[in-house]
Amino acid sequence: MEDLIIFGGFAFFGGSVLHIIARNHEREARILKSVTRVNRLNDLAQLLDAERLPLVVTISGKVASENPINCEITGLKSVIVEERVNKLYLKKKEEEKCKCAIKQKEKCKRATKPQKTCNDADYWTLHSEPSDSWTLHSKSISCNTKEVPWYLDDGTDHVHVVGARGATDFGYTAVRSKFDESGQTLVCGTLDSLRDKKILGLKRTERVLPVGAFLTVVGEVI
Repeated sequence: MEDLIIFGGFAFFGGSVLHIIARNHEREARILKSVTRVNRLNDLAQLLDAERLPLVVTISGKVASENPINCEITGLKSVIVEERVNKLYLKKKEEEKCKCAIKQKEKCKRATKPQKTCNDADYWTLHSEPSDSWTLHSKSISCNTKEVPWYLDDGTDHVHVVGARGATDFGYTAVRSKFDESGQTLVCGTLDSLRDKKILGLKRTERVLPVGAFLTVVGEVI
């Protein structure tokens, strides 16, 4: 048996979430009143013979797929993967920026040798102090989602699932990030400082629904 579950705009993970749905979504609460709990997936075929469609059911099982995605950051095999890339950078506070400009001007005036000038290295050092004169910022670079055909398996049978990402309260069960330093040179750092900004690097985050995760869903059988 390979029945297909269509999420009717809602899903829940765990017993307590059912109350959250009923409290926040009146329409979904009415639908949930008619939900039939299927304890064993191999009972679904018999239920379909006795009931009229559309039939809304609650089923549980472990996530599985014939062709799972090999995730780079989490190291897991997954059926849904969301990959986000954010650029992290430091931005100078306005008041500290003014103070640095004044200090730099005074430093140049105190130069005793005629050939002494304020070079980029001096500017870089000055702008690197103190650390609390900068604030951390993040800018989204990209966000991509991959999904492969997958199903729930409870050991008695399996049911294919589609439309999970559009379901209410859908959530990824595993999240992991890694940071890639920018590898910028002193010159690049100096140019960033002249723009009152220091590029730190890229933060890459994977949010996944892994194979083997236990899931409880509500959906319409078609």
